[in-house]
Amino acid sequence: MGRLSVTANLKRLARSGGSLRRSDTSEARAESQKLAALISTWRSANARKGPGSNLENYDLAADLSRNTPTAIMSEPQTAAAEAFRAQLLVLYEACAKKGGYTPAAAAFLDSHTGENFVGAADMKVKELFGIGEAGNRSS
Repeated sequence: MGRLSVTANLKRLARSGGSLRRSDTSEARAESQKLAALISTWRSANARKGPGSNLENYDLAADLSRNTPTAIMSEPQTAAAEAFRAQLLVLYEACAKKGGYTPAAAAFLDSHTGENFVGAADMKVKELFGIGEAGNRSS
């Protein structure tokens, strides 16, 4: 079973509230256990490792890579996440070089935050991955 089936199973679990049904096959149960193990491994690797934990040696690229759960993402989702990561790194490096916000970084922030940061973040997730609230695929 590939990553796509794990992602599909994650979406199905999200829609069902995260529980398996009695009618699920042993294959679905095994896939769900595999997914739970992948999520647990990812969470453990990222526990207490926020950006503020090592400001002297902070590495945004490493932090973004560590915090992107590629093991549970499909190939198109991974590609979208990597493209977004690259975009963020270009903006970050330009700001670091300048010593402040660049016009491009300011425009990015303005277009992605506005008055409702959480809503803007949700919109970006939907744009990148086609997933809306509760993990449902948008139409």
